[in-house]
Amino acid sequence: SVGSRVFQRLILDFLKEKEKRLVFLITHQLQYCELCSSIMVLRSGKVVQCGKYENLLLEEGEEFFRMMSDYRAEAVSYTHLT
Repeated sequence: SVGSRVFQRLILDFLKEKEKRLVFLITHQLQYCELCSSIMVLRSGKVVQCGKYENLLLEEGEEFFRMMSDYRAEAVSYTHLT
């Protein structure tokens, strides 16, 4: 899609640059979480988790772990349908 290509070119290329900068990426696009140096998980406008992608995935039962588990299950289901 056009939105996906725009995101790829503008945002992801920007994040890959080596300069140190602070960027807040607010998204429901969980596939991009791996590219972030730090993740803040919000629920009802409040931070419920914060940390590195790898560390948050280790916290079974917590919000980020559940979101990523659901996302991966949906991705697998979608792959089997096509």
